[in-house]
Amino acid sequence: MLMTVGIASGVYLTIVSVRRVVYTLVAIFTRRPQATAVDVPENTPKVLILVAARDEDATLAECVADLLKTTWPMERLRILVIDDGSATPVENVPGGLTDDPRMEIYRREGARAGRGKSTALRDAVELHGGDAELIYVVDADARVASDSLARLWITMEQRNVDAAQGAMVPRNRTASNAAWHTWLESAVHQGITQTGADRLGGMVSLLGSNYLVKREALDAVGGFEAGVRLEDVNLTLALAEQGRRVAYVPEAQSTMLACEDSRESKAQHRAWSQAFFQAAWRHRATSLNGYGGPVASMDRAVYALGYLDRSMLLVAFSAAFLAYACGFSAYGFGDFHTRDAFVWGGFHGMSTVAPDLIWLEWAVPLGALAIAAAQTPVALWRWGATGRDYLKLFTLPFAFLGEIPTHLRALFDAIAGRANPWRRTRRGVAENDGARRP
Repeated sequence: MLMTVGIASGVYLTIVSVRRVVYTLVAIFTRRPQATAVDVPENTPKVLILVAARDEDATLAECVADLLKTTWPMERLRILVIDDGSATPVENVPGGLTDDPRMEIYRREGARAGRGKSTALRDAVELHGGDAELIYVVDADARVASDSLARLWITMEQRNVDAAQGAMVPRNRTASNAAWHTWLESAVHQGITQTGADRLGGMVSLLGSNYLVKREALDAVGGFEAGVRLEDVNLTLALAEQGRRVAYVPEAQSTMLACEDSRESKAQHRAWSQAFFQAAWRHRATSLNGYGGPVASMDRAVYALGYLDRSMLLVAFSAAFLAYACGFSAYGFGDFHTRDAFVWGGFHGMSTVAPDLIWLEWAVPLGALAIAAAQTPVALWRWGATGRDYLKLFTLPFAFLGEIPTHLRALFDAIAGRANPWRRTRRGVAENDGARRP
């Protein structure tokens, strides 16, 4: 059993590490995006912008104000604010919502209210979608550039894809260590993984906000799935099942707010991690249907499994230590030797195991850690980090170790089939620390 666990964790970490190396190299040789002027023709599709809000009093008015500046023909744009049972009706939020004719409010009350973003989006499209040809999803704490929608649509047209994801940058990264680590996670995922996947035809993911999808493609996959966490992950996998592609457009810029409280951030990540495992099981055919060949299938599988690499690192190190203590190879190399004393056998019996192969047990997890650490400065460089950001890298090992129990619990919860109900996450304050966008 130990050998099986060791091999499984080693193979998975090797695939993840190779993927990281390839995407990091691609990111290094990819020019940082330079935003140029965008001309939007008059004959554009009709767009429905969805903004799901529940008690977003501090940010909603500014979010809507930005969206009303969108460079898109007025008669072909609708903004639907979904009031998902807010304590203060969205019409009464501080700053107020405009009476602009493009604005609509869909108030969910009673049993419909508070059932989560995915359900709110699904009902909004079904009840208020009308003749919209494009669906643009924006979170209520987002500040979206006026040309973001146009850039996403132009890329979709040029590359003939069904969805496009823009950049999302936490604007309160200096507020706390938790917010900074979220910013760094975003930098690695978008600056490296999304960039590499987009260039090589890999698994580009939707990120919950600032993304555009064709209505036809959304309807073809059955719309947003009701009652799930991470509607973006489930939609990404549902699109992939039909061979539909997603593009990453870093020039389409937006900012958002990250959690500033470490406990709240861990709770959010635990929910995300469990939701990834649930989505991977729900859409398990995605990585098995052969679309794009075996390499593309492995890339989809790694994406669908989300934060599993954290748990696999712990498993790999544990398997290596137990094998060392027992005096045999967890990967099946060398002869198995029974030891009377658990630790004593480890320290005095290793000469009986093939010395040229035993290093693999430690090299795989250590190598995975080294590769993950090496890609971080690249991500910071691509996102225009400051010297202070580089100095804070010393906190990463502690943050990473603190994440492992969180994701292990999420894995056990997913295996046990425990519920993962939607809950509103308390994020930061509406501030902008002047951070450069990618």
